[in-house]
Amino acid sequence: MKAAFNYYRALFQDIEQNQHMISKSLTMPVMVYGGEYALARMLQFVEPVAQNIRGGIIENCGHYIPEEKPAVLRDHLLAFFREEE
Repeated sequence: MKAAFNYYRALFQDIEQNQHMISKSLTMPVMVYGGEYALARMLQFVEPVAQNIRGGIIENCGHYIPEEKPAVLRDHLLAFFREEE
């Protein structure tokens, strides 16, 4: 329980660190996917801090993409890394 609570205790420190970090935009390719029933808007969260984004929404999926849609995630990962070769 202590570790779980510490995750939330660090929230304000994380916010402060993230404010400093977002002053520089990422230039490397970034892949971002969210599950349709959970974090479908993940792409919008990353747009302000990255210049070269690929991603979208995994349909019929919740929060845990690797567990819920492993084959779909595998296909996206392989395509992403092939583009970068």
